[in-house]
Amino acid sequence: CFNISQSKRLKVPFISLNKSLPSPIQPVLDCSKQLLELLENAVRKRVISSSKANIGILFSGGIDSSVLAALADKCLKPEVEIDLINVSFDQSSHSGLHDFNTPDRQTSIAALEELNPNRKWNLILVNITREELHYMRTQHISHLIYPLNTVLDDSIGCALWFAARGNGILYSTGTAYESQCKVLLVGMGADEQLCGYSRHRTKYQKTGW
Repeated sequence: CFNISQSKRLKVPFISLNKSLPSPIQPVLDCSKQLLELLENAVRKRVISSSKANIGILFSGGIDSSVLAALADKCLKPEVEIDLINVSFDQSSHSGLHDFNTPDRQTSIAALEELNPNRKWNLILVNITREELHYMRTQHISHLIYPLNTVLDDSIGCALWFAARGNGILYSTGTAYESQCKVLLVGMGADEQLCGYSRHRTKYQKTGW
């Protein structure tokens, strides 16, 4: 960490990660199994099975949302559809042009191919222009987010707002689609458990387990 007043870098006593898998490996496998069981039970409590798609997942295609999708698949009857809602904000810098092909959009499409092919997955592409984002942020979203101290607070709040509306384009048909889901699963808070960010991969590559 960094002490601004003293302008000196402070040493934090972080414990080094293991360079290799611990031996014996069984305790690690037992912990992994227990974590998976806890996650599955948590998902099972929140999903409702019916003939219509009433389960939605805020789906980036990352490890967190993909695990949630796989667990929801295990908990629901085979005939139940699951909505995968992917929000993409316009990243074009040219007026009148739109570019929604963000990294999360690309990974959501790629991850869809890895899910259970016997399940009906509705990948909903929610495309938000700069104009719509500005209007909704000033009129509604900024009044609902708390805390609103960082850019991350704002970006997560905006993504949740537009995902909760469930209005977008169905990836499989290219037609307008409105989700009827009553439960929206979000993978927030699972970052450290599932190590889904590039910083986790970098740490592993440099120092091992």
